[in-house]
Order: sequence, then structure tokens, then C-alpha cells
Amino acid sequence: RALTHHAPTTHGPTQYYTSVNPTASNYYVNAGGLNGPFSVSHALPLHSPQLYVEETSIGVQQQLPAGAVFDLAYVGAFTKHASAYYPINEVPYGAEFQLQNQSPAGGILPDNFFRPYPGFNTINMQIFNLTANYNSLQARVTRRFSKGLEFGAAYTWSRSMDYGACSKTGCTSSGALSDAYNVTVAQYQNVRAWNYGPASYDIRNNLVVNYLWSLPKASGLWNNLVTRGVLDNWQISGIASYVSGAPGGIGLNVSNGANITGGGDGARPVLTCDPMRGAPHTFKQWFNTSCVSVPVAGKPATTTTPAILGQTGNAPKANFFLPGDTNFDTALFKNMPIGEKFVLQLRVETYNTFNHAEFNGLDSVATFANANSSATPQTGATFGQLNSTLSPRYMQLALRIDF
Repeated sequence: RALTHHAPTTHGPTQYYTSVNPTASNYYVNAGGLNGPFSVSHALPLHSPQLYVEETSIGVQQQLPAGAVFDLAYVGAFTKHASAYYPINEVPYGAEFQLQNQSPAGGILPDNFFRPYPGFNTINMQIFNLTANYNSLQARVTRRFSKGLEFGAAYTWSRSMDYGACSKTGCTSSGALSDAYNVTVAQYQNVRAWNYGPASYDIRNNLVVNYLWSLPKASGLWNNLVTRGVLDNWQISGIASYVSGAPGGIGLNVSNGANITGGGDGARPVLTCDPMRGAPHTFKQWFNTSCVSVPVAGKPATTTTPAILGQTGNAPKANFFLPGDTNFDTALFKNMPIGEKFVLQLRVETYNTFNHAEFNGLDSVATFANANSSATPQTGATFGQLNSTLSPRYMQLALRIDF
């Protein structure tokens, strides 16, 4: 394997043992300014495979009455040899709890004293061994403009899976997931169990309907100068859509900063049930927060007792889906002919026409005072509560001349 950013051109100076006296106050203190264990920010295998994407599709089309056309297709995409960073010099689970890694002055020695590759700090090894996949069924009905009406409707059911990740202890407060592109994955956990799951763009349902309708002319019923000038030549158009929510993951925060695992890939929350099954789906509790508990922290060894390993949790990469988005954009416009060459058009357009709140984020971080027991209560007052929305209604007026 090849290591880039080699010492001595790149290193993170660290000096331990600034005093040789174990009882001195500056024993094991970072002196700085001296050569010490340096990090390798980017290591590569000598021969890496080429990342590529396979795409496939098959579809049928059928002519329908009234000038409509129906399309049905399967569309798929498959990524091969996506890259990931493996923290190959991360200390194993429980290493910080072992007696030999305890400081004679008390506490735990810095990880650099017992890493798998001595003399180095963090080593990020880039390996091209991940995959991602997208599978979808796509249906569409369209009708070209005829007899004053044009419309189209498209629906996609899809599933996108990859090896993205959150942080070691879960996702951000919005529950967002990262995608499988140079993401840091588990070194000690089973990568498929720890990092594989719905991609951040895994939108399962996507329905879009568009239309344009030239309203019937009122002069056909009551023909005079006023009805022709005011009530004729109106059109209405719009786009109505429903998009299901994106996936998210539940994060973990322990207020007292407990060292739960003593190394390794960290810990995630413990799920005692599926948070989305039978979930309240209310503003204050989108998913079932009672399913979430804290992993119990391990304990360092002593001269008389062995180390106790902490729990790593069982929460998968993604364990809930955000609310879907139902939206209506509408436009009403009046065409006013001016002579034979010009048309003056007055437009009134609204976005999110019904001004319906569309929530797109929530507090997904479970907070616990400590990790002493699985019965420790969750203390986050807004955990599971929706906390952000898409844009409110916008309206705009426009006047244009077509010629």
C-alpha cells in the first residue's frame, strides 16, 4: 500500500513524556513543537479498481384514447467500486479500558500509545470496494394540447441504497445522511450492517401532475364587448406534486461525555422496537421516541477486576423517514390581443398555493444524562419533534408582451 503525505513533509508534532518523573504534573502532557506520531490523511492501495456505474432500463408505450400516451418503464443504476475511507489505525473496541493502557498517573493513556500501527496517529485508507444501487418503476401519462387541455402525470416508485454514514454516534440534528462517496466507514463493525442502508436521496414515492387549461369563453354564452374583453382568453396551469420523505438516522448524545466503547467505531442508540411502526406522526413526536435507549458504557479494568466492554448499540444507518411534501403551484393568466401582432399577458402565480406547512427536518438526537444503565431516561425536550419547514406561499404578478 502507498501512503501519501509522508513524514517529514507532513506530520502532526506531538510529544508525550515531557517529564521522566511519573509523579510530575506535566507527565504525559502534549509538549508541541516536536516530532511525534503523525497522521496519514490519505493512503491508497497501489492498484485500485476503477469506479463505474452500470445503467439499465426497459419500457413500453401505449397510445390511449383522447390523444393520451401511457409509458411504463423500469430504470436502474448500479455503482461499483465506490470509494470509502477506513480508519485502519483506530484502536479496537475496549482497548482504552484494558489495564495495560491505563496511565500510572491515573486515567487512560492517549490512543497513540497503543494503536495497531505504532508510531502513527490516524491513518485514512481509501479502499474502492463499496457499491450503491437504484431501482425504480416509472409510469407516465401525457396528453398534448388539444381542445383547450393539456396534462401530464408521472409517478416513480424507487429505492436507493448505498454505504453512506452518519458520524460515529449518529446523524446531525436534522437526521441527514451522507452518501457513499469518500465516506468514512466502520473499521471493526460489519460494514454492511453498520453503513449500508437507504441513501440520503432515497425518495420512495414521487408523483407529479401538470396541466394547462384554456377556460371556456364566456362570450359563447353572452357575447358583447365587456364579456369578450374581461371574461375571454383566460388560462389556468399548475403543477401538483407529492414527494415522500427522505430517510434519517437517530443520533446519540451523552451529557456527561461517557466513554461508552473504549475505542472502535463508536456507539449508536439502542432500538428496542421500530421507531416508525405505529408512530404517532405528530408535530411533537414524529416517530416513537420510546423505542430509543442509551447503550451502557463499559468500565476500565483494575488490578482486581477485568475490563467491562460497553454496548455498541443496534441502530442501523437509517431508522426513520421524514414527512412527505405535498405541494401545489398554480398560475392564472389573461391573454389580451393587441392588434394582430401583439398579445399582452397578465399573470398571477402562486407557489405553495395553499400555504400548507411542509416539515422537512426534526430533532433526531437522543440525549441522556449518562450511560450507566439502559433505563437512563432520555432528557432531550424536543427529541423527535419537527423543527423546520420548506418555503411558505409566494405570490408574484407579471405583465408581459408576446410578439
